[in-house]
Amino acid sequence: MALPEAAPEIPPDQGVTEVREPELPPAVQDAGVQQAPSQVQPVQGDGGQQIVQPVPAPAGGTPSITVPAQNQEALTQIAKGKADDSRTWFGVFWLFKIKKALKDGIQVLFGGN
Repeated sequence: MALPEAAPEIPPDQGVTEVREPELPPAVQDAGVQQAPSQVQPVQGDGGQQIVQPVPAPAGGTPSITVPAQNQEALTQIAKGKADDSRTWFGVFWLFKIKKALKDGIQVLFGGN
C-alpha cells in the first residue's frame, strides 16, 4: 500500500502574490466556449421576473455567535451528563460550535437566551 505524498513546502520568498484569471485559447473561443463571468449576475425567468440574485456580503463588523449559556464551564458540566439526557447533547452541540467558531475566527458571545 502506497503512502500519501507530503505536500511540497513553498519557501516564503516564493509565495503567491497575484492570482490571474486563465485566458481561453482562440481555438477554444472559436468552438463557442465562453469564460465564466467573474461577477454573479441575476437570473431572469421565462416571464422576465428575477428568479435568483446575488447575495451581498454582510455589512462590516465581526461575525459572531451567541451561546445560550453563562460560560463555557457551565456547558462543559452539562455535557458530562447521561447519554440519554437531551441537556447533555445540548452542551456537546454548543461546545462543538464554540470550538468551530474559534477555529474560524468568529467571535463567541455568552449569555444569550
